[in-house]
Amino acid sequence: MKRSQKLMTFLGLVLGAFGIVLLNFGSAPTPSSAATDYTATWKATEILTVNGLVGNKDTGEAGIGVWEWVVTGKIGNTNYSETWSAPSIADVAFNVPPNKGCNLQNIIADQLMAGCWTSQDNVGGPDTLRYSFQLRGVSDLLGKKKDFNTGSGDQKTTSCIASPRNPNETECIFQSGSYSFQHVYELGSSARMRWLGGGTLTPLQWSVVGQID
Repeated sequence: MKRSQKLMTFLGLVLGAFGIVLLNFGSAPTPSSAATDYTATWKATEILTVNGLVGNKDTGEAGIGVWEWVVTGKIGNTNYSETWSAPSIADVAFNVPPNKGCNLQNIIADQLMAGCWTSQDNVGGPDTLRYSFQLRGVSDLLGKKKDFNTGSGDQKTTSCIASPRNPNETECIFQSGSYSFQHVYELGSSARMRWLGGGTLTPLQWSVVGQID
């Protein structure tokens, strides 16, 4: 076999895998029909939640973003599944110095985009000390609400408590965007709420583990 014919044979095998067949291994390339239907269903299985510690009392947890997905689907007649997981949040927290400011704890910069702020030096009562993060199964995350934007149905992105600053008033932590939250002190229906803090914790990478049946 001539050298040129050997080269075309090799290219025919390689390109054939990508839907192009070189007829007779030496003639002009001709596109082949290699389209394959596929499906994919993404289902959230773990939610990132945030909780504020005010004095010695928790605000409760508000869900702020999906931290794990399970993907199932089919390519042609072949089934597959994948699990997409965001980085570990072990010991990740936002610590609050007295009155205002915010310090990030255990953030790996190329895995998590994080930022936070607080301003509560003009609000009486115990300070917010810390914002912590947890992972909860979707079915385990129960909505909690009290006298705040009252509506029907569970709110999994809002948690309100009787404020440790004044038990006759309300304090809430809630999702303010994907992977972001705000913390407010609700003074009552006739008074303007006060912003106590907020932040974001956004994944910058995902780990994928899959299986093909």
